[in-house]
Amino acid sequence: MSVLVAVVDAGSLSAAARHLGMPLATVSRKVAELEAQQQKILSQMNKVTPTVATPEREKQKEAPPQINAKDLLDTAKAVARMEAEVARNIEEYNKRPKKTQITARTREAGYALYYKAMQEKIERLGTLNFPQKDGKKLYGELVIYIPVFQDGTIYEKEGGVRVERGSGNAALDSAALAIVRRSAPFGRFPDNMRTTSKDDIWEIITRFRFTHEETLQTDMSSSN
Repeated sequence: MSVLVAVVDAGSLSAAARHLGMPLATVSRKVAELEAQQQKILSQMNKVTPTVATPEREKQKEAPPQINAKDLLDTAKAVARMEAEVARNIEEYNKRPKKTQITARTREAGYALYYKAMQEKIERLGTLNFPQKDGKKLYGELVIYIPVFQDGTIYEKEGGVRVERGSGNAALDSAALAIVRRSAPFGRFPDNMRTTSKDDIWEIITRFRFTHEETLQTDMSSSN
């Protein structure tokens, strides 16, 4: 029952799944089980068990519970909404691109070659446009998450480029994100490294170092 309460409170299956820390499929299954129990109880309530009418039993017999038609309609609507949401979530999940995270632990040569070309482009632009504020150069180190779509553009649907670990200087962090965006696109993925059944996204975790020599140095970071 706590699952159903969480769904009602959260307003959707996906929100309830996040709140409960459960997979969406598990929440959907538990809701379906509760619906089945409800139907079983209702069917049992509708059954009439024949008894021999006696004055004593007439006194003890209580009025059968009245089922409110509006409540049943509201329940049916709620179930229909949940079923529609489950179907929609499954459809959206199936449409999601395949994501591959590229970090310092990634060993495949194809990813390394792609990153090398991307790295050179970002470093060149970052060095030519070295960050500064109020006439003073900004130095520091940060880690940036860069989601790249299969055509080389930045994948923006889930927030795009972001700072994973900041430098402690908001101006430098903003400048680094701007450098990444200005460097895109980065080139199409090699055909032999793309998924045939769906789109691809490569998630690249990169460490940026803005040095006192006024150069930008980047390298792939560990995911931790």
